[in-house]
Amino acid sequence: MNRLKILAVLCAVTAAALCAGCSDGADPSSAGNKSKKPSASSQTADDSESKEKPGESQEDSEDPGAGEEDQLGEHILQAYDFLQNESYSMKIRYTDSKGEVTEIYRAVSGGDFYQRQVNSIGESGSIRVGEECYDYDLVCGIYRKSSAERLDSVIESVVEQKLPATSTHIEPQDAEIYDVEEYTYTGDTYITVMDFCFDRDTGSLVKYTVTYSVEGEDDVTETREFYDFIPSASVQDTASSESAADVSGADVSSSQAEPGTGSSESTDSTESTDSSEAPADTDSSMPDVQEIDMSVFDVSFIQGLADFDNMTEERRLGYCQAIFVTAGITYDELARYDMTDDKLKTISYEDFTYLVYTCGYDS
Repeated sequence: MNRLKILAVLCAVTAAALCAGCSDGADPSSAGNKSKKPSASSQTADDSESKEKPGESQEDSEDPGAGEEDQLGEHILQAYDFLQNESYSMKIRYTDSKGEVTEIYRAVSGGDFYQRQVNSIGESGSIRVGEECYDYDLVCGIYRKSSAERLDSVIESVVEQKLPATSTHIEPQDAEIYDVEEYTYTGDTYITVMDFCFDRDTGSLVKYTVTYSVEGEDDVTETREFYDFIPSASVQDTASSESAADVSGADVSSSQAEPGTGSSESTDSTESTDSSEAPADTDSSMPDVQEIDMSVFDVSFIQGLADFDNMTEERRLGYCQAIFVTAGITYDELARYDMTDDKLKTISYEDFTYLVYTCGYDS
């Protein structure tokens, strides 16, 4: 079990900065403490205006927090603005450190949201419609109720926490092609470095990489590529063509397909999105439309899944064992994680799905 906890912590740190989850799942610090959203706009002062004046230190400022937001780059603030739209959708291609790919589709409409992740094993995701909110996993055939009120992203975490701009991990080849902004979170035993690459002409987010340096572990690097951003109708109707182009530069992370179909992440894109910006070999099953697919906001498919959190201990044990058999997980593999029958009776949704995706289906 200790190994499971160690790996789960590492995964939590990883998920924290990947903007693929609900609630606090995108917090690079994994501490869950967020500041209020700043009034970030696309018209943020440029770097020359954000620098301290000669002879004036930040400590001398009347406002202790003055200048912190000015350290944030123009492009990430544009991306942040995009995520504040009432409605949007987008697709994302997430590649982990081992080269495994997950397709993500995210759609937001008012207070409702839908996010689907699909990889080689299957589909999982989150959905909120009205007062109903769930996390689901079609591989394991389960769901749980969630209290998440919104989908977070690493972009919002960077801006809201006012992470410092750095330049320690920027790849020279990326700097030749894109405008790159880098931000770093430093924890007690790990460092998370995020490099955001923006299109030089449109300011649109093209991709970002996250590098985790954990004490005693090799560095872990993950990449997220963004495409097919769709802004809300209100943005299209009220913004000028120039400002609309600016807004389209802000991207989000994740994409999904219809519930229960097993597809994955996606990202929003403006009507002028160039298909050439999309990663090669994108999943053809992902919806390729220029308006938000409202059909995904349907929770009826949840009825066909098992409520994991409300299972009795005996039923949970039997259910887990049955899924492990289907996934090809042996007792020896479970023993490596110190997982006994007694522990399976009370295993959490996170740990159960983690075991299935980590050890099952010839992972």
